[in-house]
Order: sequence, then C-alpha cells, then structure tokens
Amino acid sequence: MGRVSAVIGYVIFAEGPGRRVTLLSLGRLGFLSAAFLMTLLLVGCSSSSSSARGTSPSIAITTPENGGITSAGVTTIFVVASNFDLNYSRQSVDVTAVEPRGHVIFYLDSEPPTTPGEPATTQEGTYAVSDRNYFQWADVPAGDHTFSAQLVDEDDMPLSPPAVASVQVTATPGGIAPGSSTE
Repeated sequence: MGRVSAVIGYVIFAEGPGRRVTLLSLGRLGFLSAAFLMTLLLVGCSSSSSSARGTSPSIAITTPENGGITSAGVTTIFVVASNFDLNYSRQSVDVTAVEPRGHVIFYLDSEPPTTPGEPATTQEGTYAVSDRNYFQWADVPAGDHTFSAQLVDEDDMPLSPPAVASVQVTATPGGIAPGSSTE
C-alpha cells in the first residue's frame, strides 16, 4: 500500500512509486474530519499491507536451461527474481520499496543452505554473491554440474520461505553436445 498524507482541506492518496495519485477534496469537513479519516485509512493500510504483497519472492534460472549443454571454462548464469528488489546499488537503496530486498547467491555443485538465521554461504569457491541478475563462473570443468541461485537478504541470510532455483547441465569444450560434430 502507498503513503497517505493530508493537506488541510484535502487528502492525498499515493499508492506507491509510479502509481496512481488521488486527490480527495474534503470541502467543509475540516481538519478534524481529515485527521479522523486519515487515522482510519492508516489503520486499514497497515493491516492490509502484508497481504497486498501476497506473493513470496521467487527466483528462476533462465540460462542455461535445465538439462542443457554449456561451455566448459566460462559459464554465465542468468536469473529472474520476482517480488524481490535486487539491490543493484547499495548506495542508492530505495527505502520506500515494498518488496523484500537483497541480492543473489550463485552456487556451483553445492546445495544452497536454507536454514533460517544461518548465512546461505557454502565452502569457498562453490558460491558467489552478486547484486546483479547474472554471474559468470570461470574455470568450469567439463562434465555434469548443478548451478543454483538463491535470493538472500542484505546479511546473506535465506528468505522465509527460501527462494531457490537449480539447473543441471553438462559442460563440454565449446558447448558442443557429446557425440556431435562441429561441421
């Protein structure tokens, strides 16, 4: 839900960044009526704001595809986050954001930890923290691999419920399917 503010004689409804703004003239109701109306609206906004979000954050890996072939060496993982504010610039955090915010932890051949209250990090070299919707793994050996991604809060803690996605891929020299010809 957005912010509600009042100017003597008017109530302004602002329903979030980039959304509709409504100006309601109070005419002769006066300042006390406006204060009473605002109190009712604020109580209604605070009780419904969590249900307005409704949907838990989620993440999906868009590239590479599950069961697909990727290049050994450098492999880039792309994700899409929903109902979540990826904190692209920690210096310009939007404190009015409704969605939970944080970043993505990418994993290579490691099960993403989802225990509440414990950091979602794994053994050194098996995870990478990113404020972007992608991460480029270097030196991925040829073979079968599991790439995973998890949305976490600013302190690397898993969300509740956890938002995790995984894909299984085969890395081959040049990204060529085993048994295929390059000609």
